[in-house]
Amino acid sequence: MGFGILFIGYFFFINLTYYAYTDIIGGLIMLLALYKLRGLNRPMRAAFYLSLPFCIIAFFELIMSVLPLIVPSLSGIVQNPVCGAVRYAFVGALTYLMLRGLGSVSSEVGLAPLAARCRVTRVFPPVVYGAAIICEIPAFFGAMPQVAQKIVTLVILCLIAIIVFLNLVTIYSCYMRICMPGDEDAEARRAPGRFERRQTERSREYAEYKLKRAKPRLESQPPRYTHGEEENKGDAKNRENEK
Repeated sequence: MGFGILFIGYFFFINLTYYAYTDIIGGLIMLLALYKLRGLNRPMRAAFYLSLPFCIIAFFELIMSVLPLIVPSLSGIVQNPVCGAVRYAFVGALTYLMLRGLGSVSSEVGLAPLAARCRVTRVFPPVVYGAAIICEIPAFFGAMPQVAQKIVTLVILCLIAIIVFLNLVTIYSCYMRICMPGDEDAEARRAPGRFERRQTERSREYAEYKLKRAKPRLESQPPRYTHGEEENKGDAKNRENEK
C-alpha cells in the first residue's frame, strides 16, 4: 500500500513547467506514503523527515504563483531564482534518499536486479538537479548566450523527465514485487508475501533471542509448585520414610 501511494505522489513530479501548482499535491501524497514506509530503514525515515519541509516549500510556491494573479504588481516575486533553486535541491535529495531506501528493501527481500537498478539510478538525481540549481543562478546562467540558455534548459528538462520516468518504473516494480504487511491485494501480485514473511522471521528470531537470554535465569531459579503439587510431594516423602 505504501509503494502504491508513493507512486501516485511521485507521478506529480512529471510536471516540469507548472510544478508550482502541483508540487503541494504530490508532496502531501508522498508525505503520507513515506509515513507508512518510514519504519523500513533509515533512508526512508530521512526521506519522510525531508518531505515535511518540502511540503512547506511547495505551499509557499503555490501562494507565490497565485498572488500575482490577484495582485499583478507581485509578478516579480514568482521569478525569484531562489525559490527554484531550493525546490530543485529538495527534490534531488528526496529522490536520492527514496531510491536508497527502495534499494535497501529490495536487497533485503532478495530482489538483486531491482536493488542494482536503484543503486544505478540514485546516482543521477544529485547530478541533474545540481545542474538545474546552477542554472537558477543569474550570475552563471545569465552570462550565457540566449541560444545556449535554451539548449541547456531543454537538455536539463529532458534529463529530469527521463529520471522521473525511470524512478516511476522502479517504484512500480517495488509495488508489484514487494508485499508490505497489511496489503489487501498481496495475493494478486507476483512474489506475494515475501516482505511479510521476512518481517515474521524477524519477529520469531527476536522472540528466540529473548528466550535464549532468559533461559539461564530461569534455570537458576528454584522450581515452583502449586498447592496440589506440594501435597503430592509431601505424600511421596512420607511413603519413603515409612519404607
